[in-house]
Amino acid sequence: MSLFRRVIRSSVACAFAAALTVGQGVAGAAPLNLPGPDDIANHCSPKQVVVVPGGGNTVPFAPEQAPLGLITFTVGNALAVQPDADVTYVPYTSHGFVVTPYRESSNDGYRNAARIISRIQHDCPNSSISLVGYSLGADVSARIINDAAYNRGPLDKNRLAGAVLYANPYQGGNGAVQYPPKPDVNTGALGQLNGGFGSLGSKVLEVCNPSDAVCAFPDKYRGIVEPSMRMDVVHGRAPSAEILNEVAGYGVGDYAALVRGFQAHTQYSGTDRAVGIDWLNSVSYTHLTLPTKRIV
Repeated sequence: MSLFRRVIRSSVACAFAAALTVGQGVAGAAPLNLPGPDDIANHCSPKQVVVVPGGGNTVPFAPEQAPLGLITFTVGNALAVQPDADVTYVPYTSHGFVVTPYRESSNDGYRNAARIISRIQHDCPNSSISLVGYSLGADVSARIINDAAYNRGPLDKNRLAGAVLYANPYQGGNGAVQYPPKPDVNTGALGQLNGGFGSLGSKVLEVCNPSDAVCAFPDKYRGIVEPSMRMDVVHGRAPSAEILNEVAGYGVGDYAALVRGFQAHTQYSGTDRAVGIDWLNSVSYTHLTLPTKRIV
């Protein structure tokens, strides 16, 4: 975040506090000359990065400047220290499956991300926008990019500089660049987005641990996905019968494979993070050389 913007926010906060403290003020006192919208826009950092943490990694009341989330914490911090970037984290109800069904959590993330993106586009008309998302946050980011590609949703596709999606549930088949390199075919647990990323695909990097069951979901287990989407433990919504019916034919090896797959969902290396950071820092994505082999 630029120093100027920090000063502006501090000045506004102090002025507001002073007004509450002093009350009506002193007659004849000189008016405060606070920076106006044009001043703020002219001093926005040229790179605006919107980070959407994964499931269980944030809450609706989290500050937008608080670096939260597995993977997104590291990537966001690395970008935030750069003098030409502002980083904003999206707070939302991220505890899908536990306090709300998955899709309700995803939609809450989308709404809050849309609000932040719309604000940035208004306040910083000369800045580009990049997206970073992990897991459920990658779901939210992927849907925003999908909408932007077809002139829907909050994001002006001409403002998108780039995006990095870690463990995307919609992984593959959307036209994104893959790391580690592989054919662009769908492997995500939630399938492929209708229309994919369109003309924006070359700006999007999808990073997937090949053992991660969320972004590299084995086809033979896809029957458990849909009933799991409706799970809400706190409110007693658990389609147990459907899930039990689906897993009835699983053997010990199947359960072990799923456990390993979900464990791998949190196993992303420093190199995986660095690849995403380099992607967003690259001036020309077409000239960025990605590692040919994933380093764990």
